[in-house]
Amino acid sequence: MNQTEKLVDTKPATHTEKENAPRTVEVVCGSSGCRAAVESQGVAVMVDALRASATITSLMAAGARRVWVATEVDQAHAMKERIGDVFLVGEREGFPPLGFDVGNSPRGVMDLSLKGREVVFTSTTGAARLGQLEGTALTLVGSPVNASLVAQVAAERAGDRPVFSISAGLRGCPGGTEEDWIGAALIAERLTDHGFEWINHSLGASGYWPYLLDGPSVRQGFLDGTSGRLLGSKGLASDIEDCAAIDWVDAVAAVAGYLRIDDGPPVAELKRIA
Repeated sequence: MNQTEKLVDTKPATHTEKENAPRTVEVVCGSSGCRAAVESQGVAVMVDALRASATITSLMAAGARRVWVATEVDQAHAMKERIGDVFLVGEREGFPPLGFDVGNSPRGVMDLSLKGREVVFTSTTGAARLGQLEGTALTLVGSPVNASLVAQVAAERAGDRPVFSISAGLRGCPGGTEEDWIGAALIAERLTDHGFEWINHSLGASGYWPYLLDGPSVRQGFLDGTSGRLLGSKGLASDIEDCAAIDWVDAVAAVAGYLRIDDGPPVAELKRIA
């Protein structure tokens, strides 16, 4: 028997076996995690926990009609020229790029009057990950701030498709960041409440996330992580607290489509679905 024969079961699954097969969630990371979600045509939950996921979710809760997520700052400015009356939100090195209205702060955007407005958003990593998720069955934006709700929406819409909870990590670098692993794990744990099998739960024993994913441990993990310490050193500690707080934003953003405006990554169109 050759290696292929050992690994591949050619017997098709029966209808009953398919019905009884558990729905699965897996915590994955970065570009490779995005590829896994696309290749499986699964449901992706993109988690850039400090701070893109929380800010995008807060933009939806603040009433934005649509959020265009651009990977590059130049693309964000191009979208403003294309659309006209839009609000520019985002960051580079933690702060708003030149010409932007506000930075990447979830609590900050909640105070804005955005009802019916169009927003263009960019960030260092989370925006890039959304651009890499074209081809999934559904892509949602999640973090601790909406963990229970985004898990509920993913469970309701996944059908028999696998769910990938994606730790965004750092753009251009393999591996993840502490807070993204924690946020992605928290959402995976919430999905187990909906009958999903968390197929790589054991990674937690290797230190990817705390054994107990409760409020205090999530908060401490965010504060102690490399990104958390860096944001704190820039005077942005209040954003860390807001991004680590569980289930305080009642909104979920989903990718509704993609727009190609140049030779770079596509711009993701996000709308509120819950």
